[in-house]
Parts: sequence; structure tokens; C-alpha cells
Amino acid sequence: MLAAYIITGVIGIGLIVVSLFTGHCDHPGHGDHEFDHDGGFDSWLPFFSLRFWTYTLGVFGLCGVLLTYLSDAREPFIGIASIVTGLIVGFGVSFAMRALRKVDTGALEGEKTLVGKTGKLLVGIRKDQEGKVRVQAGDETVDMIARGYDAEEIPLGTEVVIVALEGDRALVMAHSVLEN
Repeated sequence: MLAAYIITGVIGIGLIVVSLFTGHCDHPGHGDHEFDHDGGFDSWLPFFSLRFWTYTLGVFGLCGVLLTYLSDAREPFIGIASIVTGLIVGFGVSFAMRALRKVDTGALEGEKTLVGKTGKLLVGIRKDQEGKVRVQAGDETVDMIARGYDAEEIPLGTEVVIVALEGDRALVMAHSVLEN
């Protein structure tokens, strides 16, 4: 059984380390190619997730090797403890990444709700310079870099409306222009 622990541990931990150093691990919000795009196969169980199996097998192998060499435990206890520990870690990582993905997605949806909000310029916008706008979004006050829509100049203190977002910058128009 020791050979199985060593092989799965090396493969699993190796994949985890490689993904961390090469940047090819799945980050929250970038999707992880599981079959849950429309509430499908793993809408609540991560068995179809490569991440789940990588962590499960890596921890299974590591736990098996450590228990074999560092304890007086014998088989089948080592095998059962390794399987249970691997499954717990696999589930934990999968559910944690799913929760982080939902938090990240929520932040993007929150930013989209800024379009159409009225704010006040803290720093005026000039022809080739950006300004800064303060907007009240629910219970939160948000300050953003702002550019004039159609490259218009807008003086400090003007009430503006966010008409679009470009990344972390707001495109704004003077509120008085919209009223006309």
C-alpha cells in the first residue's frame, strides 16, 4: 500500500505545486471547467472537478506516507484515515473555491449597478485629464476615476451621471446635459 501512497502523493502534490508556480491554477471568477455551467452534474457535489481529485489524491498519498513512517498505526487504519482525510480536504477546497467564485462574481455585479447612478465630481475633468467621482451605491460610498463621456470638460463639484464603466473607470456626463 505504501507504493500507492507515494505515487498518488507525488502526483497530487506535484500538480498542486506546479499549478501554483505556473499560474495555471483556477482562480475565483475564471471558472474551473466543472460541469456546473447551468446547474448540471455537480451543482452540489464536486466529483466531476479536477481540483477535487487533485487535492483528494494528493492529501490521501501524503497522509498515507506520513502515517506509515511517523506513527505506529497499521493497515487498514492508515488507508481509512488517508481516504477520509483526502476526501475532507478535497471537498473543503472545492467548496471554498466555489464560495470565492460566487463572492468575486457578486463584486462584478455590484459594479454594474453603478451605471445610471448620480454622483459628484471630487476632481474636475479636463480635456486630456481624468477626474474623480463619488457615488453612493446602497450603503456604500464609492470613489472612482472618471472620464468625461465624449471627452467633455466637467468642473469640480458638478453633479454627474455614470453612463458606462470601462474597467475600474467611470464614463460620466454632467447631470444638466441629460436634463436638456
